[in-house]
Amino acid sequence: LLLAFAPSPGKTAKLLRASANWKTTAFFVFWILIFIISHLWNFRTAPWNGDALFDESGWDLYFLKHYVIGHPYQAAWFHPPWISRETLFHYYVWLFFRLFGYNILSYEAAQFVIWCAIFFFTLLLVHLLFESWTVTSVTALIFNFLPFSFIYTFTGYRYSLGTALCLGSLYFLHLGFKIGSAFSLSLGGIAAGLCLASSITGKQYLLVLLLFGIVYAAFHRRSAKAHF
Repeated sequence: LLLAFAPSPGKTAKLLRASANWKTTAFFVFWILIFIISHLWNFRTAPWNGDALFDESGWDLYFLKHYVIGHPYQAAWFHPPWISRETLFHYYVWLFFRLFGYNILSYEAAQFVIWCAIFFFTLLLVHLLFESWTVTSVTALIFNFLPFSFIYTFTGYRYSLGTALCLGSLYFLHLGFKIGSAFSLSLGGIAAGLCLASSITGKQYLLVLLLFGIVYAAFHRRSAKAHF
């Protein structure tokens, strides 16, 4: 799907040259480094230093051990009579375990990568919407030290992956419609599809997209016809 909508090699090189901006790159690299340093500062003595996990995280690891490892791939496992657990996060964590060892630190490293992605796509989306360095910087500062997200960076559980996919999908969809890029739209669509196998919030995100599409088509018929 991505190759089908990918621009030609010549156009790709032209787009890369046009988007290569050292100021923008340095800006986002700076805030990513701030995020990494601030979260790893005093990691050994922090309350989320690996001595324990959030209760739901323990259940995620239990589910990974008993229902994912050694079983055929399943997008979701259903626990009778009412619980369904999406497995994309578990396969993602399993990769970190295979690479770095079966321990709590590997689990927290997997969570840390997810939250770096959440932080990055949040800044990209805000900058795309407002096109203001000041607004993006204020957003980065607030988000970085927001107590909820700061603590959940290491003690969170499977819903964080759904958040990262939702933000990535929303960014690429908005970018695709803004610049008329079928490739960006396909990236956003794939990320939205993966939301189904990530968490309940991912399913809610898809319902919101569907509702927004219906409302937008109802109030903007001419532009909707131009898009579709």
